[in-house]
Amino acid sequence: MLPRIQTSLGQWFGNQAHVTVTTSAQHVRELARAAAREGAEIFAVCGGDGTAHYALQELVHTSTALGLVPIGNGNDLAVNLAIPREPEDSIKILSTGTRRSIDVGQARTAFYSCIAGVGLDSEVNRRANDSKWWIRGRARYPLAILQTLISFRPRHVRIRCDQQIFEGPIMFAVVANASSYGRGIRIAPLAVLDDGMLDVCIVKAMSKLELLRVYPQTYKGTHVDHPALVKLRGREIEIESERPLDLFGDGEYLEPTPTRIQVIPSALRVVAPR
Repeated sequence: MLPRIQTSLGQWFGNQAHVTVTTSAQHVRELARAAAREGAEIFAVCGGDGTAHYALQELVHTSTALGLVPIGNGNDLAVNLAIPREPEDSIKILSTGTRRSIDVGQARTAFYSCIAGVGLDSEVNRRANDSKWWIRGRARYPLAILQTLISFRPRHVRIRCDQQIFEGPIMFAVVANASSYGRGIRIAPLAVLDDGMLDVCIVKAMSKLELLRVYPQTYKGTHVDHPALVKLRGREIEIESERPLDLFGDGEYLEPTPTRIQVIPSALRVVAPR
């Protein structure tokens, strides 16, 4: 894969592109921070949502645009920006695409670009991120759901979205800046990256069989009228729980509850198709 990427970068950027193989999440952040400090036009990452997540922590509120060559498992930010998966096609967009600004969600400890969540959602993320897993690609997330669901119990939460309040047991809740995650699950089909709002999707406690029945509908976004689904929209969300729950964003662990999330409009520049 790396030779293909280097060849394509050479075709479009000549010797202007500098390629570095990263060694850790911290290394990604250090490189992104240096690029922003030096005024680079684009800092492009080759990887998945995790790599993009760590890069954007240093690119928010800077003039350096985040570019994506999506070769990871989920690639949710790339999907929501309509960036193709083939490296040659996505690298072409780095050269011919347009710069646009998108919103980000901000929790207490980190930013995220697409979707953050608690409950079953987060436990699935933790399982899917397990380095011992050998399954990659589209099947990774559905299998993680099935394995996590076996022992899962609903969690009692209190969620405030601006002036709206929900309290009760849930399967999971997500705070969406984008419409989809988990390689195509359109959990919040009306959410967009640049409307200055966050879409909250709360799935109230239900039987596991009913959750499995509804799950396929999420790939088309046709689950939104289910009676167990609560939909809210706002700019500031607080989540409290009887016992701490893990908040994951962009597939990465962020922090435990209680947490407060707010939308930061037009905070991140990205390279996207025209």
